[in-house]
Amino acid sequence: MVSIEWAARLRRSPPLRLLVDLKTWVEDLRRRLSGSNDETVSALAKRHLLLAKLRSCNLNVVIETGTFLGDTTHFLSARGYYVVTVEIEPSLAAWARARFDGVANVRVVEGDSQQLMPELIADLDQPALSYLDGHIQAAKLEGVSMKQLSSKR
Repeated sequence: MVSIEWAARLRRSPPLRLLVDLKTWVEDLRRRLSGSNDETVSALAKRHLLLAKLRSCNLNVVIETGTFLGDTTHFLSARGYYVVTVEIEPSLAAWARARFDGVANVRVVEGDSQQLMPELIADLDQPALSYLDGHIQAAKLEGVSMKQLSSKR
């Protein structure tokens, strides 16, 4: 078994980062070519939507909830954005802390974003994009499609 710190360091290595990016690109291409009619958005498309929104609003800071393995955090921080990422699961937060150790434009926070968000926002010195990628309780969303969610805005 590989330790969390070692696995996170491996994921930070340039060859493995390239492999993760390539895998994401292939998944996106396969989804597009298959003519899939599902309502989910690929990881790559999601990241490019975030990038477009950040650019269109001239923002440099992102608050992301739901770090998971940190791939979206990496995508945005590698492009110069400051990312505050919140993870509620202790083992995933430990993974993210190890992965982004020494990365100046990433702050990993462990805890429940619903409770932490007011403090995180108060600590900012500029506007930010708040991106809810996690902490959605599946039971509350059972049977609800993405179209229904987006129509509630």
